[in-house]
Amino acid sequence: GFRGKLLDYYIEAFDGRGNRSRSEIQHVFVEDDGQGGPPPSSVTFSEDPRDCAPLGVTYDAGGGPLSNTTQVVVWISFDGGSVFTNYDMDYLGGGISECTNIPVPDNAPSATVYFENQDGSIRDDNSGQYWSTSIRDCDQPSGPSSVSFSNAPACDPVTVTYFPNAGPLQGATQVFMHLGYNDWQQVIPTQQMSSVTANQWQITVQPPEGAWQIDMVFHDGAGTWDNNSGQDWHFALNECQPPPVPPGVTITGPAADLVVTYDVSNYTLRGTVSDDISGYLRWTNQLTGDDGIASAVNPWVIYQVPLGVGTNLITVMGSNAASTVVTDAWDDASQTVYADGWQTNDNGGTGLGDWTFYTSTNDGDRNGRFIGSNDTIDIGTPAWGLYANQGNLSEAKRWLAQSLDTGATFHVEIDNGYIDSGGSIGIALQNQAGETLWEFYFTGGEQYYTITGGATDIGWTPGGLEIEVMLDTPTTYVSRIRPLGGAIRTNRGDLVSHSDMTVRLFRAWNYTAGSGSDYDFFFNNLRITHSEPSAGGTTSDTVLITRQDGSQDSNGDGISDYWSVRYGYDPHGPDISANDDDGDGFSNLQEYIADTHPKDSAAAFTNRVEIVGFSGDVLELRLQGPTTNSRIYELLVTTNLVEQDWQPDGSASPGDDGGGPLILTATNIHSRGFYRARVSLP
Repeated sequence: GFRGKLLDYYIEAFDGRGNRSRSEIQHVFVEDDGQGGPPPSSVTFSEDPRDCAPLGVTYDAGGGPLSNTTQVVVWISFDGGSVFTNYDMDYLGGGISECTNIPVPDNAPSATVYFENQDGSIRDDNSGQYWSTSIRDCDQPSGPSSVSFSNAPACDPVTVTYFPNAGPLQGATQVFMHLGYNDWQQVIPTQQMSSVTANQWQITVQPPEGAWQIDMVFHDGAGTWDNNSGQDWHFALNECQPPPVPPGVTITGPAADLVVTYDVSNYTLRGTVSDDISGYLRWTNQLTGDDGIASAVNPWVIYQVPLGVGTNLITVMGSNAASTVVTDAWDDASQTVYADGWQTNDNGGTGLGDWTFYTSTNDGDRNGRFIGSNDTIDIGTPAWGLYANQGNLSEAKRWLAQSLDTGATFHVEIDNGYIDSGGSIGIALQNQAGETLWEFYFTGGEQYYTITGGATDIGWTPGGLEIEVMLDTPTTYVSRIRPLGGAIRTNRGDLVSHSDMTVRLFRAWNYTAGSGSDYDFFFNNLRITHSEPSAGGTTSDTVLITRQDGSQDSNGDGISDYWSVRYGYDPHGPDISANDDDGDGFSNLQEYIADTHPKDSAAAFTNRVEIVGFSGDVLELRLQGPTTNSRIYELLVTTNLVEQDWQPDGSASPGDDGGGPLILTATNIHSRGFYRARVSLP
């Protein structure tokens, strides 16, 4: 009975007086000499028993009650032994039987088994102890997070399924995919995923043309990210090839001539250029006389081209001649003027004004400026440097000798270190009053740099960035930003609106980025340039956009589009004709007919007149107004106020072009008559 076991024993003895003596505990292993009979029966279960896969049970009868049975039945319970279900087992020989496909109920906590022969006359239940194993709930995550990717034919959408499991986003109530293409060359942040189960999130996306790889990480929108332990997830795509670009300049949006309603006062054009077109595009609108420029990138966008009422012939032109870049202003920190430090009123290079500075405290340990020349600076040395910590600010401003014109490009290189949460570093272009028109910055605790108009797809980098920003119109910009060693990102948008939209100042700042040299902010190589096309051929495309005159009634409420837009209503929106927005007792339709202000109760039309002159057969009456030369006014007369049979009397006349009163003349004088005025549309 002790074969193959380790035994512990001691020797105990008593003397003649009954005293007991006990030796130290001894250890001895008893070898199995093969004479002790067969081993007992045993059971093994399939690996990782779980409720989303069949359970396998292998029974070794050994020397147990079923040692001579070849047709074994397994009885199994998934509720702790209350209810058992039987399954026939397959005999494998050598006393071993198995059943590999036992279905597991959802959320079953455990499996308990015993065994019988075919007729149930012999039973092996492990001496009443049964055999059991725990069952894993598949809805309860385990192990690292994972991604399932379903590729699709080129140009078709693809599906991504994310399993948080026991990873960083376990238990998240919402998951977002941070999406990229071609090894993060293009980034589309914060794509909301749909919940399939508590541990399964899914999204279908449309890869852009030219994408050969999809890149992804995941987050919960509250700062917790899953980036596959720093490896991200990357999957190959069936690349969708873009259609060939037509030669020259092509307007693709609108794709054809079109008509727009009166309320559309501008239109954004889109299009393509072939590789031989360089520099800038120039656009003109023959109807309004407006013109402007845009960068000749593919695809190109020209924002908010003004439209006049009528037919707007818009032409976009490009040149296949190389452009010459002309430098109008420049400076860098290597200039002699900075050899003794970086001081107020220093002015190196050419075409720029003096430096001015601001620090929020006089404590030089907390904020300041310097000329940096250490090996960690990636934008060339020496470079201008700013530092700030403990809630303080250090900023430098540079006047431009001339305002930044449309078509001019401002260049600068920046290099930042670490940035404490809530701190920031950045650059800006400002008007003369110091109001920011454009800026690019990084805020500590965020993931991406921010630009005027929204976030970029450029993640924090200590490796330096090259920045260009061009004014393509007086109120819009095109920027090109390249992390050193990376791809150029192009951003377009509106400048921040102020009464003065003229760029006159450059600003750089470090707001409490942190203490120590690892938190310094550097910038260098300021330039202002413009491009001049060389001699060469030009190519162009045109489109006709006809803007309606406003006499149309788009929503059919009886009020013209022009009048609706004039007073702030949506001509395509709900019917406003019955509304009385100023509470003067006149509906909007009546205000429209009278051309009075529908949101000013003092501007209501009154049809009352008073006599101002009488001579023979002519009676002059004054209509107090307000009147307008866009409407027609006439006198009505009746001789009986009970029946009120009002008839026109005299000729109709437009109102006063200044909004004043109007003199109306009655020529059919009655011995007794009552008069009033009427207004109508022309």
